[in-house]
Amino acid sequence: MESSRREATLDLLRLDYEISRSVINAFTDRLFTVRNWAVTLTGAIVALSLTVEQPVVLAVGLVPPLFFAFLESIYQSWLSSAILRSEYLESQMHEVALNGGALDQSYEFGVRGWIHSPYPQFRQMILGLLRRREALTLYLGLFLVPILATFLYAQ
Repeated sequence: MESSRREATLDLLRLDYEISRSVINAFTDRLFTVRNWAVTLTGAIVALSLTVEQPVVLAVGLVPPLFFAFLESIYQSWLSSAILRSEYLESQMHEVALNGGALDQSYEFGVRGWIHSPYPQFRQMILGLLRRREALTLYLGLFLVPILATFLYAQ
């Protein structure tokens, strides 16, 4: 009886782990989509403003990097939560499979086990973005492109 219960618990944990891994993959895909749109939209606005010879349009080019950086920070916060959930599930599988232990009393199946708040705190999002150099470099660079284009256009 104990063996069948342990196998059922492990099956539940494996399913939950697969769900968390698919959520991680989905958020990772979304991050790359957000970055692609940020580059594309900023480049298009700069190209359009230089083509129509209207430097005022370059000011609009400052909006996409800010918006997409904010959007990425939301996705990154959710991704971090999903990774923590995945690590927690790994430890639970290890405990049940190898040590014959029981699940934590706080265990909840599915995404509701790791999404406690649909929106991350603003401060955590900003700090998370500042800690990731690749994202910070990308968005600062995209923010500087319209500014530099304005100076080049003026000459």
